[in-house]
Amino acid sequence: MLPCHGRDRRFESGRGRQKEEIRMSWVYILCSKKDNSYYVGSTNNLERRIGQHNNGFSRYTRAKIPWKLVYTETHDSLKDARIREQQLKNWKSRVALERLIGKNKQL
Repeated sequence: MLPCHGRDRRFESGRGRQKEEIRMSWVYILCSKKDNSYYVGSTNNLERRIGQHNNGFSRYTRAKIPWKLVYTETHDSLKDARIREQQLKNWKSRVALERLIGKNKQL
C-alpha cells in the first residue's frame, strides 16, 4: 500500500512495468515587502526555493528581500510548472497577476 503523504507520489504504469515517479512541482508568485513588486517562478521544492530567495541566493531577487509567498499552483511535473510559469510571465501585467492572486485568496 502506498503512503498518502510525503513529497513523492508513485504509481505503477502497468502490469510488469517499473514504477514511475511523479514529483510535485509548483508555480509560485512572491511579493517583495520592500517595494511590492512580484516575482514568478517554478520549483520542485517550494520551501527550499523560497528560502533561497529570502537568503540572497537568487541574483534577480536579492535586492528586494524580504519576499512573501502570495500564490501557488501545483503541477504533476516540473515541465508543466515551467510552461505555466512562462504563461504567467508573458502576461506582463501586474493587474492580471493581482487578479489571479485575489481569486486564490477567495478560495
